[in-house]
Amino acid sequence: MRTVADGGKPKIATTTPPSSTSTRRKTALDFNLPKGDNFFINSRKQRLHLRTFLPESGVEMKALLFWYHGYAAHISGPTFREFAEGMAADGYAVIAVDQHGHGYSDGATVLINDYKHLLEDNIAILDVVTRGTPDGERSNLGLDPDIRDKMTQLPFFFGGQSLGGGLSLLMAMQLKNDTTRPNVGARLLGVMTNCPAIRANPPKEPVLFLLKHVIAPLFPSRQIPKFMEKVSLPELVWLKPEHIEMGALDKIGQPGGLGWPGTMRFGTGSQLIDMLGELYSRLSEVDFPFLVLHDPEDGIVRFEGTQKLLDEASTPADVPRGKEVKEMLGLKHDLLSNATTQMLAAYTDWGAARLEAGAQQLT
Repeated sequence: MRTVADGGKPKIATTTPPSSTSTRRKTALDFNLPKGDNFFINSRKQRLHLRTFLPESGVEMKALLFWYHGYAAHISGPTFREFAEGMAADGYAVIAVDQHGHGYSDGATVLINDYKHLLEDNIAILDVVTRGTPDGERSNLGLDPDIRDKMTQLPFFFGGQSLGGGLSLLMAMQLKNDTTRPNVGARLLGVMTNCPAIRANPPKEPVLFLLKHVIAPLFPSRQIPKFMEKVSLPELVWLKPEHIEMGALDKIGQPGGLGWPGTMRFGTGSQLIDMLGELYSRLSEVDFPFLVLHDPEDGIVRFEGTQKLLDEASTPADVPRGKEVKEMLGLKHDLLSNATTQMLAAYTDWGAARLEAGAQQLT
């Protein structure tokens, strides 16, 4: 099912120029959360930074949401926090991680040497949560034992935006085919995602061949020239001036900044091409329920990939609300920032339907 949410002409918020009497300029310290104590150490000895957002006392915890951020993003910003707290208020325990090389996690900044490391790390974190692995030297969720025990029994969803959206689909595909975790796979009720990275804007084939097979292997850490990359263009990402301002402030090298100030690294670009290629070629294997929110005019991740997912996914027709795409017209790439309210409404509505449909399956 495909529906349209008309972004119309968004009301653009304006920012007030700083007063000449201001004592200091705004920095990312004003809006990013400080580093937390929760972590997971992956097989490559990298310490990954984790956050959990739980329902308040009196609100029933009804499901888990494993959330995966996008390329060059992180889990400490205000818009993600607003989203995660909104999901928690609806009864979801949100578990999020800064992927290696992102946010407060270890690793060369935004360098992905093998995209399968993302899958490996997040399957391992899934195991820690769903198996109730006690806190220790390798992981620390910082949660009470009774909450950890409850998490081992609850249904869950994967979710993410952009790169994280593509990752959430691959995670679900891997879990559904994993015979070593049958009881865990049975608890997966679906994927909620924004603008999933299925189809991007790679250069023409001869240039792509040169970049992938010559430049990337020799210079994986070098950055792609600006004229070849659209991912970092703020006008394609955000609607509101305050989000553009925060994006400019949230850069490594500035106070409290966690974002990447440069263009994508060649090695990362090569790996993301491989990841998207695998996902695009396997969309017919998607046999689980999914919800996608995506602007058809997204200038970073092409809507073509979402349309192909809708057309080719083999999710059974009798699965309630099994295949849904919601067009977010005019809301650009970062729906987490540009459409937080609409996103929360769509996720909680679809999640409630999936929980109701999955209740019988899990009994």
